[in-house]
Amino acid sequence: MHTTIKVNTNQLDVNFLNAIKNLFKDQEVEISIKNLGETEYLLSTEANRNHLAESITEYEQKKVKTFSLEEFYRKYEGLIGDK
Repeated sequence: MHTTIKVNTNQLDVNFLNAIKNLFKDQEVEISIKNLGETEYLLSTEANRNHLAESITEYEQKKVKTFSLEEFYRKYEGLIGDK
């Protein structure tokens, strides 16, 4: 049997370990840890992949506005309060 459990490290505790022990009682198991990097996370769901592809297309078609941090502060100073 192959089981994949995706979990945030903040959720790892004694209860998690006990649940694994109960699920696979008296069996030898192999635990593999895979850290999902930022790119893997961004590509992990269809919605994320679609959003990323759309953003890349907009950038390539020059539909993206770029400005410096100072320009950003000047443009939106009334909305962001203290900087």
